[in-house]
Parts: sequence; C-alpha cells; structure tokens
Amino acid sequence: AAAIIRPPRASAGASEEPASTTRTTSPSEAPPRPARCSARVRALGVDIPIMPGIMPITNLSSITRMAELSGAHIPEELLARFAGLTEPADVRREGVAIATELCRRLLDGGAPGLHFFTLNRSRATLEIFQALDIEK
Repeated sequence: AAAIIRPPRASAGASEEPASTTRTTSPSEAPPRPARCSARVRALGVDIPIMPGIMPITNLSSITRMAELSGAHIPEELLARFAGLTEPADVRREGVAIATELCRRLLDGGAPGLHFFTLNRSRATLEIFQALDIEK
C-alpha cells in the first residue's frame, strides 16, 4: 500500500484538508495507542482518515517541559533511549532515529499518512522523510 506523507509546512498545525475530513492524533500517543484509538473511533462509525501526529524529539528538556505543561506522559522506555546522552547532537540524532522507527511502524500498520509537528524546525522531519525512503 502506498503511504501519503505531505512535506512539512512552515506553520505548525497547518492542514491542507478541512478539519472535518481528517483527524490528527496527539504526538504523545505511541503505538499501540493510535491503533486502539482508531478501532474505537471506527466502531462509532467515523470513517475519516486518522493521521498519526509525530513530534521528533530534538531537545530532551523542551519535550519534557512540554509534556509537563500538557499533562502528557513520556514512556520510560522512550526516555531510557536517551540515558547517558549529554551532547545535543547525540540527543537529536537519537530523537530522529526514534521518530523514524515510529513512523515506519505506523505506516506498516496501515496509517494513511503522517502529520509532523515541526514547531517551525523542519530539518528533523526532512531527515525522517528521507530515511523512510518513500516514493513520492
């Protein structure tokens, strides 16, 4: 199956489709949560595409603070992958690798596409897109 991934936009949260035709998951929802969410929504008769929301971790303190403010939970197994990383470039590289793995699992699991929360920093998203090696 072909996956549709739109290039990142300069403005976070911008969408090419009207809100009534798509739904984006929270970036804190890690598999299998999106799959369970989709199943519950489908059972209610909703048939619009549900796009997983992806926010690559490029700065651990920023994402931790964002999670605290929003009440989101960062899984311990995810935080463990950053243990011992002290250089910002190493944290960013691991964050991009994690997001790439997540995107591959989501697409292989049938996600109709991906919505990236870039926060006006699209370089990591471009790297993920290139690593996924998806036909355009």
